[in-house]
Amino acid sequence: NPLLKTLNRRELQLLEQIQRGYSSKEISIILNISPGHVYNMRSIIREKLRLDREMDLEEWLKNLFSESQETKIHERKRAKESKEVS
Repeated sequence: NPLLKTLNRRELQLLEQIQRGYSSKEISIILNISPGHVYNMRSIIREKLRLDREMDLEEWLKNLFSESQETKIHERKRAKESKEVS
């Protein structure tokens, strides 16, 4: 997703922790920030990624990574098929 490039380092760190399944409270401890700041960062990330307020970031990340994985599988399949043709 090209919008991921709009996120700063700290926002990407937060997304990584969300993707790992940590709660906001756990993320606040890991990143040494307040739980309120985690909440605010989640909101900023949603804005930057143009996601609805109701969009669950955990679910969005799962979908992103499953789509990415599917793309990789298709690319490998195409590469293998083109080698077989050559």
